[in-house]
Amino acid sequence: MIDELASELGLGPSVPVHAVLHDWLRHTDGKLSFLGFVKLLHGVSSRTIKVH
Repeated sequence: MIDELASELGLGPSVPVHAVLHDWLRHTDGKLSFLGFVKLLHGVSSRTIKVH
């Protein structure tokens, strides 16, 4: 699921995908959260990508 979403967003292999998308998914069911949906609509920018 995460790899498919990263592919759709055009994130390259150098981007820590799990770190970026971790907050976007609900932990209970693995589906996109409201925050993730909003970020998906606005697109991914370099400011969005932060390594925890």
